[in-house]
Amino acid sequence: MTLDQPSPAGAALVASENYYPGWKATANGRPARIGRADYSLIGVELPTGTRTVELTFDSAPYHTGKMVTLVALALAALWWATGTFAERRSRV
Repeated sequence: MTLDQPSPAGAALVASENYYPGWKATANGRPARIGRADYSLIGVELPTGTRTVELTFDSAPYHTGKMVTLVALALAALWWATGTFAERRSRV
């Protein structure tokens, strides 16, 4: 995100994104403190003069869940292909 004007002292940014452990923020390319704002959103403390803020997400549970989903999809596709092949073979 790019701010229109440099942030004043004591400013914070509230991003309309759900907070979850694994979010990281940088302000002007330097690490910034991040936390929960308004119960469920992301809040970022902005150092004086900040013009750019970048949010990134990386989480081990996310990568594990992604891998489990991909393996389940591959197994489902294999099961479907095996059933289709077996059905066609039984018709012959």
